[in-house]
Amino acid sequence: MFEKKDYIVRKHNHLVNSSREKAYSSLELKLIAKVISLVTPDYKNLLTERIYLRDLEFISNETKNHNYYKKIFEILSDTNFYLPCGGKVKWFSYFNIHDGFIEYAFNESLKDYIVQLNSNNRQYYLSNILALNSRYSIHIYELLNQMRDKKGREIFIRDLIKVLNIPDSYNITNIAKKVLDTAKEELEEKTDLSFDYSFVKQGRKTTKVKFAIKGSLHSRSQIKERKILL
Repeated sequence: MFEKKDYIVRKHNHLVNSSREKAYSSLELKLIAKVISLVTPDYKNLLTERIYLRDLEFISNETKNHNYYKKIFEILSDTNFYLPCGGKVKWFSYFNIHDGFIEYAFNESLKDYIVQLNSNNRQYYLSNILALNSRYSIHIYELLNQMRDKKGREIFIRDLIKVLNIPDSYNITNIAKKVLDTAKEELEEKTDLSFDYSFVKQGRKTTKVKFAIKGSLHSRSQIKERKILL
């Protein structure tokens, strides 16, 4: 049986740790990861690229709806996001949808974060996040993947709220149940990474979340094969 190629996402740490005033949808995050995965290590510059709508299998019910894709690209092209270094940038400088494919160009300001990456990046198989439903799960997968080899990570609650666009109305109990528990369940069931977490207090105030990270780098097909063997 023919097996679809599983692409590798190579994403600079600054992109993973970036924030946006308006929360990303899960489809926006998947689309960004998909187009980044098409940039291979031999690229020296950002080019105008194209991808067929039928290849966006994670939104297969909308493969013929050009307006649906146009709306997503318009949002990503018009909305600023903020890098940890203080830079403000948009994802795309150009896009066009016609004849069953999307033509697009990354913003040139992102070149150092997408092309010819140095060690300041982590990679993962695209299939892992395509399987996820929650935007929180996708964000947390990428954040923990950065420290997969260290087996752990601590994140200030204020930083987690900022990167994940967690509503201001959420208290620690909400964050635990609606964000962390949701991501924990999804990642363990659907990806090559799982985690446990606990909160860290400073005095009486909860200031950080501490993650214990488990898992080795695998694609979704490899995960399924391992589960069958077990």
